[in-house]
Amino acid sequence: MHKVIERIFIKFFVPLFLLWLPFVVPQYHVNFDTASILTVVSLLFAILAGFFIASTTTNYFSLQGLLSQEGANLIAILNLSKFFKSGSEKIREVIDKYLITGLDYELPAYIEGTEKEFKELTIAVDELDYADMTNDNFSSDIQGTKNELFGIRQGIMLTARKIIGTYHWLILILLALLNNILLFLLRDGGWLSSVIVGVLLVATYFILVLLYELDSGLFMEEQLSFETAEKVFEGIDKLRYYPEYLIKEKRVKGLVVPYRLGVYKDYPRSMEKEIRVIDI
Repeated sequence: MHKVIERIFIKFFVPLFLLWLPFVVPQYHVNFDTASILTVVSLLFAILAGFFIASTTTNYFSLQGLLSQEGANLIAILNLSKFFKSGSEKIREVIDKYLITGLDYELPAYIEGTEKEFKELTIAVDELDYADMTNDNFSSDIQGTKNELFGIRQGIMLTARKIIGTYHWLILILLALLNNILLFLLRDGGWLSSVIVGVLLVATYFILVLLYELDSGLFMEEQLSFETAEKVFEGIDKLRYYPEYLIKEKRVKGLVVPYRLGVYKDYPRSMEKEIRVIDI
C-alpha cells in the first residue's frame, strides 16, 4: 500500500505543488541578463537529459526483447521435452519454479536471484534420456535452446544495470534547479506568466522522474515485468502466479481467476512464502 501512496505523492501532489509555487513566491529581480543564462542552462539540461533518455530507452526496448525471447525459449524447451520418453513433467515444474522465483525480484536483481532455479532447469534438460531418441534433431534443438538462455540472461543482466550514476544525477538536478530559479525571474507579476512558469517546472520535474523510472527499471517493472511471465505460465499449462505485493500495489490489471498468489511471511526481508490458489 505504501508504494501506491508513494506513486500518488510523486505523480500528483508534487506536480500540484510545483504548479502552485509561482503564484506564491515573491517576485524578485537581478541585474544580469537572465534570458541569456536561462538559454544556456536549458540547452545543457536538454542535451544531457536527451542523451540519457535515449540511452535508457534503448536499454528498455532491449530488455523488453530479451524478456520476451527468454519466455519463448522456456516454452520451446518444454515442448521439445515432450518428444523424450520421460522428463517433460519435471521440466514443466522447474520452469514454473524459475518463473515464480523471478517474480520475487525487481529486474536489476532478477538474474542473481534466480541462479539456483536456472541451474536446476539446465540440469533437468541435461538429464533427459537422449539415448532413446530416434531423431537427433530434437536433442540438438533442446540443447541449443537451453544454451541460448545463457546469452539471454547475460544480456538481461547487462541491460538491467543503471546508466545514470551519482555524479550524473547531481549535474542533472543542479541544472534543473538553476533552470527553475531563472524561470522565476522571468515572471511579470501576471497570472499567465505564473501559469507558464508552473507548467515548465512540472515538465522539468517529470523529465527527471521519467529518467529515474527508466534507469532504475521501475518503468519496465510497471509495464511488463509480470506480463511476460503470464504468457509463459499459460504456455506451460500452469495457473498464472502473482506475488502478493503486485496485487497490493494494484500493478495487475484485469485479474483472471483462478490464479496463484504468493503470500510472503516477512517481505522484503525474507522471500519465504505460501502459494495459494485464488478461485473466486
